[in-house]
This record gives sequence, structure tokens and C-alpha cells, in this order.
Amino acid sequence: MALREEVQAALARLVDDGALMQVGDEYRLQTREGAEWDREYQNIRTKLNNDEVTLQTERERYLYGGLSSVLDGIKMLQGKAKELRRLTISRESAAPEQSAEGLTVWIRDGWSTTKKGFVDEARRAGPAGALIYVFIPKEDEADLRQAVVDAMAADRTLGHKGHPSSPEGQEARRSMESRSAAATARRSQIISGIVQKVEVFQGGGNQRLEASLDEKLRAAAEASLDRLFPRFSEADALATEWEAVMKRARDGADQPFQPLGYAGPIEGHPVCRQVLQSIGAGSSGTGIRKALRASPFGWPQDAIDAAIVALHRSQHLSATLNGQAVGLGQLDQNKIPKADFRVEQLILTVEDRLKVRGVYKRAGIDCKAGEELAKAPDFLAALERLRTGSAGEAPLPSPGAFPLLDDLRGRSGNDLLMCIKERAEELKQWADNAKRAAQLAAERLPGWRMAGRFAHHAASIVAAADAIAQLDAVHNGRMLLEATDRVAPLRAQLAATLRQALGVVNDTLAKAHGEGLAALQANAAWKEITDGDRDRILNEVHLTAPAAENVGTDEALLAALDSKNLAARSAEADAVSGRVLRAIEMAARLTEPKVRVVSLEKATLKSEADVRAWLERQEKRLLAEVKNGPVLIN
Repeated sequence: MALREEVQAALARLVDDGALMQVGDEYRLQTREGAEWDREYQNIRTKLNNDEVTLQTERERYLYGGLSSVLDGIKMLQGKAKELRRLTISRESAAPEQSAEGLTVWIRDGWSTTKKGFVDEARRAGPAGALIYVFIPKEDEADLRQAVVDAMAADRTLGHKGHPSSPEGQEARRSMESRSAAATARRSQIISGIVQKVEVFQGGGNQRLEASLDEKLRAAAEASLDRLFPRFSEADALATEWEAVMKRARDGADQPFQPLGYAGPIEGHPVCRQVLQSIGAGSSGTGIRKALRASPFGWPQDAIDAAIVALHRSQHLSATLNGQAVGLGQLDQNKIPKADFRVEQLILTVEDRLKVRGVYKRAGIDCKAGEELAKAPDFLAALERLRTGSAGEAPLPSPGAFPLLDDLRGRSGNDLLMCIKERAEELKQWADNAKRAAQLAAERLPGWRMAGRFAHHAASIVAAADAIAQLDAVHNGRMLLEATDRVAPLRAQLAATLRQALGVVNDTLAKAHGEGLAALQANAAWKEITDGDRDRILNEVHLTAPAAENVGTDEALLAALDSKNLAARSAEADAVSGRVLRAIEMAARLTEPKVRVVSLEKATLKSEADVRAWLERQEKRLLAEVKNGPVLIN
């Protein structure tokens, strides 16, 4: 055996000196091509031995890589809940911050620090420190350095020389591959030996003395979990048990924590107590989860969520999502992170909520059990609609102050519901009065608008002045909703006045039309034209008989006046005489195409002499005009 070892050592020295080539398990004499490969290898090896930065980087890579292979196999599951705890690795020179939700492992090595200084850091952390301290000893330094250099030099030579085609070159490459494999195996063996000598410490400086590195790390992690999450046991339960708690809480069970063996008040359970404390003046679901999943709790998310749902279902918490209250029984795990929570100091009984729903119903809001808080914004909006529905622009009353509504708007959560319950009768009475006023406004506004239209058409009628003045008084005094309807009789009075005025003006128009037709019938030119020409002329000059109108209803009366008001009808009666003259002129032109219209002189005659003088002037003018052809006197 001793001889074999001596032979192996001698062969290795011959290989190092370049006299032999190792190809697999065989040793062969060096060839010319092999010698070139060996010179390349030795040159790279010399450069690497002088490159401390590269050697340090490579040494740390393999040392920490070997340690990571052990750490990567450690998965810590805490308690019955099997809560996964991840290991965060730090290789910084300064002590890292301890993660709030997982374990932190700080790794240092004897090449960059001393064991004493590292252990002193652990001692300063104290017995409550959860950080795990891992120290890699400075062992087999020379052998590790040589193995790292040899493996790197062989690999770089292979990379530089590539894949030769000649048999000697291929043999030289196989020899270098054998060197690389041997150096890599030696390096891995040394790294493995150093890793097994790694020492593990905990806060306070106590060293783990388990048999293997894996056992040391697992034991340290278990101990650090107890240090990091000292209150974990308060929420430690099987996932199936927390699922059962969640279901019972959503269903509104009196004892949702019964699957955990707890039968006390909901708010008394340790997780619920801490949830209430964490919320404080208000918090988001994400904030609650983050606080209670971190140290010193580390509680499973299912436990936190089940407590939140139970507290919300029992009214100890109020929740809003996108500005809207979440109804009882409507909170689930998907909504929790997006919701905002507030601790409720007031708890409503079943009877209290029944009263609240009664008030909602009186205001026109349907609400099921458990929806009282979610429907509160709808209720306040309904009160505002009632307030404005019975008020508005004159003649309606102006919207009055409603202090109670302002008070309700300033409240939220159970405080709002409690106020609604306490003022239930007042709110119901107010809602009833507002609804009656709104109904009365809906009934009277159409009549008011019609009366206003009547007043517009009757503005020029002296007999309507008093009624119009009284309508103005109703408008200015906002008296439309008074107990006595002031508008209806004024509307009837104005309608009667307008019907009478419309009858008078229509009679005047009909009379003027009749007299005009009689004048046409007596005219010689009119008699000479055909019936067809007469009809055409009458249409052209708009000398048609007025149509009969039925104005028995107020709507029909307004329609008639809107289509043609009193002033227009009077003007039409006045225009009849002119239309008659126009018709006569058109008839005369048909019988005498050259006829010319002559207007007589307009004058004021005060005496017989004036009359005779006027007649003399007209005679002279007409005699002069008739010499030029037929004339039509206008």
C-alpha cells in the first residue's frame, strides 16, 4: 500500500512537471502537442496564483455554494398550521436587519473576519435575537487554493485550445480534461470537508452542537422561530379548523371559534383581541394582515381573516369597500385586503336593527337583515330627495333646514345606525310629512303652470288684473302648498275671462268677415268673374270664414290661444276691410286688365264749403285719370 501511494505521488509530480500526460486512469509520455497544452496550462496557473481578487471570488463562490446546498434543503414549517417560514440569506459585512416574517441567516467566513469577532456580534444580540449566525472556518487554505487554481487553469486551457483535429491534439485535450476532473473532485472534497466544520451560533452566543450541519441549522431555526414569533401559539391550529371557524363566522354562529375549543366571547379570543388593537383608529385589511403576520405573532393568514370576519359579523368591526359599507355576512377573504376597517364601540341588538329597517322602509328604502349599514347611504340620499322634492323654486317653499339630516351625515358605522334607531319616530314623522308635501306639489304644479299661461294671455284684459295680481302674490309668498288651494279658483277665473274675451273677438271677426263678403257680392266687378276666380282670390287675400272652435276645456282654450292669441285675432278682424278692397281690385283687373287704382284724398272737412271744395278736387282728378283708362277708387 505504501509503495502504491509513493508511485501515485511520483506520477502526479511527473504530470505536474510536464513529463507525463494523464489520460483517464492511464499515464503516457508527453508528446509535442501535449507539451504545448501543458505550457498553456502552466502559464494560466501562474497568472491565477498572482490574481488574489479572482481567487477570493472563486473561493467564496464554492464555499458559499456548498453551504447553500445544505440551506436550500431546509424548509421550516411551524406548528400545527404548518406555516412556511423562508430563510433569508445575508453575506454582508454588517449584521442584517431581522426579517419580520421569516428567518434571517447571516453567513461569514474566516477569510473575511475572525471567529471571535463574529461570536461577539452574536453575544451582543442577546438571548432574544432571532438571527442565525453561521461561520465558515478558515480550513485547508493552501489545499483549497491549489484546487481552485488547478481547476480554473485546466478549464481555461480547454477553452483557449478548443477541439484539435489531430490525434496528438485530441490526446492532449483528453489529458487536460482528466486534470480538470481531478482538480474539480479535489476542490469539491475540500469544500465538503470545510462545510461540515461550519459552526452555527444563535443570539446570545450559544453554539449549536448537533452532529451534522443540517441538524445544527434546523435546531437553530426552530429556536429562532420561538424567539421571532413568541405569540404564534395563540393562533396555531390546523388549516381545516380555521376554515371551519371562517364558515361559522360568515354564517353568524354564536360561537364561531368552537372548532378550536374556545367558547368565550368573540372579542375575547386572543387573535380577535389583537385584531382590535391593531386596527386602532382605523386600518386597511392589508395593514392588519401585515402587522399580524410579522413578529411577534407570525399568525397564519387564515387565522387573521377568520378573526376579522367574526368581528365584522358580530358588529365589533365596520368595513367599507370602495366607499360603500360591507353588509353583515358579505365580507370574505377576497374583500379583506381591499377593505378599510374601524372598531365599533356601539353594538346594535336584533330589535335595534329591526327599528332601523322600519325607518328605512318609511323613506322608501328596502333593506334586508344585515344590510342596515350598507343601505345607510341610500337612506340618507332618500331623505335628501324627500327634502328637495317638496321644495324648490317659487311658488314652492324654499328647502328648509334639516338639522337631523346634517347630524346623520356626520356619523358613520354603528354610531349612525344607533342615531337612526334613537330618532326613529322623528324620522318617520318627517318622512311622512315630506312625502305628503311632495305629493301635494306634484298635484298642484300642473295647475300652477296652466294658470301662469292663462295670466300671460290675459295680461291686456282689465278684468283679469286682480286674478293676475293674486297669482303674483302666491308666487312671491311661495304659497302653493298652503292648506287652502289658492291657485285653482284663480285659474278658473282667468279661464272664464279668456273664454269671454275670445268669444268677443271671434264674434267681431265673424261679423267683419260677413260684412266683407256682402260688400264683395254688391261689387259689379265681383259679379262679373267666375266662381273659380272668386275662390282663388278669396284664398289669396286670406278672406276665409273663421273656423268654429271648441274651447270647453282649459287645455283646448290654451291650445287655441297659443295658436293665435287675442291680439292676433283682433288684428285679423281689422284686416278684413283691406282684404276686401284687395279682392275687389283683383276682380276689377280680371274684367278690366288696364284698370288703375286711384286713392282719394284724405282730408278733414269742417263745413259745407269744405265738402264742395273737396268734391271739386276729386272730380277733377278722377276726370283726368279716367281719360287714361278705367280706374278703381281705393
